[in-house]
Amino acid sequence: MEKYGFERAELAALYQRLVKSVAVLPAVESASLSTYGLFTGFAWRNNAYPDGLHSGEDDHSVHVDVVAGDYFETLGIPLLAGRRFTTNDRAGAPNVAIVSQAFADRFFQGESPIGRLFGFGARENSRDFEIVGVVADAKYQEVRETANPMVYRPAAQQTEYLEALSVRVVGDPDAVASKLRTALAASFPGLPVSNLRSLSTQIDRSLARELMISRLSIVFGCIALGLAMVGLYAVLAYSVARRFKELGLRLALGAQNKDIVGLVMGDAFGLVAIGVAVGLPAAIGLSRFASSLLYGVTATDPLALAGATGILALAALAALAASYLPARRAARHRPDAVTALRMTFSGI
Repeated sequence: MEKYGFERAELAALYQRLVKSVAVLPAVESASLSTYGLFTGFAWRNNAYPDGLHSGEDDHSVHVDVVAGDYFETLGIPLLAGRRFTTNDRAGAPNVAIVSQAFADRFFQGESPIGRLFGFGARENSRDFEIVGVVADAKYQEVRETANPMVYRPAAQQTEYLEALSVRVVGDPDAVASKLRTALAASFPGLPVSNLRSLSTQIDRSLARELMISRLSIVFGCIALGLAMVGLYAVLAYSVARRFKELGLRLALGAQNKDIVGLVMGDAFGLVAIGVAVGLPAAIGLSRFASSLLYGVTATDPLALAGATGILALAALAALAASYLPARRAARHRPDAVTALRMTFSGI
């Protein structure tokens, strides 16, 4: 069986040539191949049964990836114990695998897995894979997932087609991408190249739903804030209109313009203070409902709360500024004492 014009028997040599041709490009630090890429939504699962597995183990499911080249260096996954794959791990040599820390924790419970054997599939299958290394956990599907137990196998000992090329570059990834596409087209004309994008772009794509919700929340929050400010202005204007005679009488009896402005704005400050005093604790109390949409920040993160409080403070200042207009309008009306008393007692 062949794919893109390459027979399975040619794959090991193909992968070696492809990785080397990419690694020599300017600005490329390292390159590797794998069965599937990070945050693409794809995963390959199997059931693993190590030697000495406790009979009480129920969950045997692990993620499996076949890799070639400097995979762990390219993706920045550190080696914790044992060794990486070498050129000796080829077809005909004993089957080897590297596992993640989550794999070691699940199946070996604190014991070293180096040199232990395991197999895939049913319990009666032979244990024909030797663990030669342990690497740190990595997230493959989404940033908020709990790291799954991983098994990495060398491409030289497998016959799977590897379709995910990972490249660590220095500088602008988009600039390197065009050179990479050109180099691959020249060296491997029968090999299709698509979906070249940076890891940050791939992560953003995986967070598309969260980003959309956050942006919509910002838009609706700004609309709500604007409506609140307009509503506060309307309430204060209506309050001043209802207190027209009272304020006129205060002015007639000697109150200064600044006294009237201070009185009206004091009422506005009271309304804003009540809103902040009620809204902030309510936001903290309801924050757990938003925790499922957050990543990299907790619902009660001090910096986030400080930022929200700062926005509320700015909104309060804007609301106080809006209340200044009805306060000035009230202060401009200055009747004499006789007129003010006549208006008060006649009900005008």
